[in-house]
Amino acid sequence: MRKTKKLYPISSVTILMILMIGCEKPIKTYTKSDNLIEIDAVRQKSCINDLHPYIGMATKKGLFWDKVYPNIEGIPDSLNDVKLYFAWIDNIQALYQAYKTGVVDRKDFLDYYHAWGSDTTECSPDYVKTFVIVATGIGRNGQQYYFFDSNNDLNLSDEIPYETTRSTYFFKNPNFEYQPHKIIYEKYIDKSIQKDSTWIAFFEYNDMMMIQFCEHTSASFRFDSLDYSILTYPSETGYRDNPTFSISKGFNKKSKVYYKGEYIKLGDSYYQISCRMDGLKIYLTKDADALSKGSTQIGMPPPKFKAKTLSGDSINFPSGLKGKYILLDFWSINCAPCIQEIKEYYIDIYKRYGGTEFEIVGIADNLPDDLAKFIRSNNIKWIIIPDGEQKSIQKIYRINHYPTLYLISPEGNIIAKENELRAGQFVSFLDKHFNKNQK
Repeated sequence: MRKTKKLYPISSVTILMILMIGCEKPIKTYTKSDNLIEIDAVRQKSCINDLHPYIGMATKKGLFWDKVYPNIEGIPDSLNDVKLYFAWIDNIQALYQAYKTGVVDRKDFLDYYHAWGSDTTECSPDYVKTFVIVATGIGRNGQQYYFFDSNNDLNLSDEIPYETTRSTYFFKNPNFEYQPHKIIYEKYIDKSIQKDSTWIAFFEYNDMMMIQFCEHTSASFRFDSLDYSILTYPSETGYRDNPTFSISKGFNKKSKVYYKGEYIKLGDSYYQISCRMDGLKIYLTKDADALSKGSTQIGMPPPKFKAKTLSGDSINFPSGLKGKYILLDFWSINCAPCIQEIKEYYIDIYKRYGGTEFEIVGIADNLPDDLAKFIRSNNIKWIIIPDGEQKSIQKIYRINHYPTLYLISPEGNIIAKENELRAGQFVSFLDKHFNKNQK
């Protein structure tokens, strides 16, 4: 066993020091046209930030994704109870190359690609090393170690093991052992395979290996004599699918969080924000139809859709319900928290306020026949729309978990969303409004 590097606890004071001195100011390189602001960004080792998601790594368990994960060599024979964990930096490329090598069949490949809204022009037919590999094992001294494929050669024989202990969730335990490590990986961008690097931290939680990408990209631009800074944070699948943008006017000022595809208002115009798959290019695209299209962000009208309800009625959303408060609920009969909130809060609040001034629109990830029995047995009176086959409405709203909630004002704008509406908190919005009107 090689010499190990010991991880040391990080205190809350240390965290504050990192936040104060560990972040560099963004660069100022951008181009502007009538309809597009294109901004260059730089990658930086990240300050500790709750905008970074924690991602559960996978092991080979005889399931579909085992075919996609690479074979790893060089596991030290001096370790017992070795476990290998995998995460991808580019899920689309990983699946595509598994299809090209014949380990995934065409049907499975196309099913996932259609669900992800992807196409093969984004991928290379050649192998791209886009995985993060972590291994854990027990040494002869009884100590647990972890090591990872830092140089991305799919071989662990040249890697340094690190001592570790099982830790509990970071935000509940200030003694969590936190040490980002630099790794090399490959990306396919601008029609070529390129090497890149990032910083990653690992920890075990409830027998799971968790991973955090400890990086962000940083950029700035000027609009109408005002300076803006942008920090872009990767999501579970990197910068491609749903990165987070933290935008502020000037440096060290209060920032506002946006997600890919949302709008930032600059002057009198709306610009839709996106980025290149490596986060090193930020794009602000002017959209004169932003208010007509809608968005899932607070202050904007929600995206429009037309659908058939479970009872067979047609609905134009949200125009057909204008003038009411609307709770838009994406849910499933297979989601226990969804069912709990329906029974504990929705039925009662709908009896009190449902009708002329308040409506619930439930978008269910189920087929009509499966929904009908649940609706009857629970005496649900509000609007239910089955969306379990095509998932067309869920795709518009980019739903990835249940329940997902939006509260829409009578004027037609989103006034609250997600966690601030969970556990019946939306009731306070309605009570405040209706009690005020009754006085």
